Amino acid sequence: MVDLMSPSCGELHVLLSSTAPGQRLLPARRGAVLPMLQDFITANEDPRVSPNYRDERPDEMDGLFKLMSTPECGADEEVALCCLKVLKILSRKQENRQNFGRKGLNSVLRLLIDPLSSRIAGEGSNVILNVCYEKENVEAILMCGGVEPLVRFLGERADPDLQANAAGAIQSICFQEKGRVCVRDLEGVPAILRLLAECGGNVKVQTRAVGAIHNMSSDADSIRLIRAKDGIPLLVALLTSEQPAICGSAAG
Repeated sequence: MVDLMSPSCGELHVLLSSTAPGQRLLPARRGAVLPMLQDFITANEDPRVSPNYRDERPDEMDGLFKLMSTPECGADEEVALCCLKVLKILSRKQENRQNFGRKGLNSVLRLLIDPLSSRIAGEGSNVILNVCYEKENVEAILMCGGVEPLVRFLGERADPDLQANAAGAIQSICFQEKGRVCVRDLEGVPAILRLLAECGGNVKVQTRAVGAIHNMSSDADSIRLIRAKDGIPLLVALLTSEQPAICGSAAG
């Protein structure tokens, strides 16, 4: 059921842009900002009933980018996490992804370079996954050094969801040739193969990781790396998976 009383992205933008001269949004208006972010997420998290997703108009995101770029947001895990969840929702729309730009990507990467928690890292990875459906965003991510933390997150054994989200972001980036080269140069291929070997059959992790390897296999040097790092037996084993996405990607 759609919550007709839920805030729109436009209303959220108005709130985020409503500070007086010299006033910082956080902590001054945290008591208003956080509940509105949470209400927007609750109403729109499921794309099947999301009022925002049904509205084809592009959304104003500058207020959110500005908030996320502040030191106060970077130190407030709850607010930062909600901001990333809102961006994940907004980035379902192609026009929003196309309007993301360097400003939006930098606001996300500020929270990923040294994340406050694995939840922040995971939600940020989800945003990167979505926005990198657009070639221009992939190129901007590469220029901003956004691939390195994603490769690092693949090794977070204590949080399989983070590993899966990072692998999904890398899969998205590796759809582009420049993305494949960057991931390869940052030792992404052996990191993804280790993840496949150590994930214990986690379906979400396997799906994203083998999808990333599938995209990397368009790069000749990466194919040689996959062979050199004993990746072929891992992929052959996945051919018997009951998950079509997994066996399909493993088959190439």
